[in-house]
Formats: sequence, C-alpha cells, structure tokens
Amino acid sequence: MLEVRKNTYSRNYENTFFREFARHLHKSFVDNGRSGLLIGSPFCEVDERLQIDALLITDQVVCIIGFKN
Repeated sequence: MLEVRKNTYSRNYENTFFREFARHLHKSFVDNGRSGLLIGSPFCEVDERLQIDALLITDQVVCIIGFKN
C-alpha cells in the first residue's frame, strides 16, 4: 500500500497533476503488493528555496521526483 501525504502546491494544475500521479502510483503499488510513502511538495526546513515536487520512499529506494510541463 502507498501512503500519500502532501502540502498544497502554489498552482492549481500542480495539485491536479499530483492527485492523478498519486492515484496511478497507488494503484501500481496495490497491484504489485508494494508499500511506500509518497510526499507531495515536501518542505525543507534547512533552506526553503530547496523545493522538490515529490519524494517517494520505499523499503529499497528514496526517489526525488520532479514534475515538468
């Protein structure tokens, strides 16, 4: 199972895209019996200028995800 957490993105289309992305990824995780954590728009306390689009954490990998138009 994929747990999904997210902050609000600054643009509406980013929120819409993340919801679709998370839905498809969640289905893939369920279908394949995997587990993980997907964090949308995580906040960096060290330097707020460091902004990534999403972070995927599983038992085997930590993956930084950048969304491009």
